[in-house]
Amino acid sequence: MKGIIFNPDMIGAIVEGRKTQTRRLIKPQPKQINNDFDGTWEWKEMGHYYDDLTLFTMLKNSSRYHAGETVYIKEAYALRPHSDGGYWEAQYKSNGEIRDCNCAVDAIREIAYKWDDKWRSPLFMPEWAARYFLKILAVRAERLQEITYGDCIAEGIEEILEYPDDVTNKALRRIGAEEVTEPYHMGWRNYQYRHDKRYKWYNPNLEPEWFAGRPDLSFKSLWDSINPKYLWVSNPWVFPYDFEYKGGK
Repeated sequence: MKGIIFNPDMIGAIVEGRKTQTRRLIKPQPKQINNDFDGTWEWKEMGHYYDDLTLFTMLKNSSRYHAGETVYIKEAYALRPHSDGGYWEAQYKSNGEIRDCNCAVDAIREIAYKWDDKWRSPLFMPEWAARYFLKILAVRAERLQEITYGDCIAEGIEEILEYPDDVTNKALRRIGAEEVTEPYHMGWRNYQYRHDKRYKWYNPNLEPEWFAGRPDLSFKSLWDSINPKYLWVSNPWVFPYDFEYKGGK
């Protein structure tokens, strides 16, 4: 079974049901030779050129994950023997949760795994240590900036909510309006906003803490925070994957 890496914020969004899409870079990136009616692209093999339709077909067929496939989420973790000595436990860095791996200690020792009280890179997380699984529903190839508002939200961006307080409701009562009892939408998180008490006299943030009515700007900030070499402005080619959360062990 293949694995796929997500950062802790996105793992939380998946488990909460907010994230059902992910975009992954296509490597190497196709290179546009000219912008004629049917386009001319160079990809992988230097000197071989493809029109738009051929390129789209080739890109889609080269994706790492395919529709109908089940994959496991890779994340930072640590190992230690279970208290009964027969099985291993995995602890997950994102929230500190501990789960049984259901894998015999002796079998793991044979492949040089040991408890050393250190966090292990998600790059090398084996399937037996995983706790969450996804089913790939669909895959396509497109440019990053083709993403829709709906897709931005499906990417799991964090919604900023305002919670009603006495001051707000007092003002509403004064004008004869109905009181607010439920949290209400304000905007979408800016993932590049930096919080630091040292900025008391100077704010280095060029953009606000959240974006009102612009999920695309929130996703742009998320993408740029994860992919500094392929920024939003460069409009790279990506594989958008639709997936379904299948739960954990």
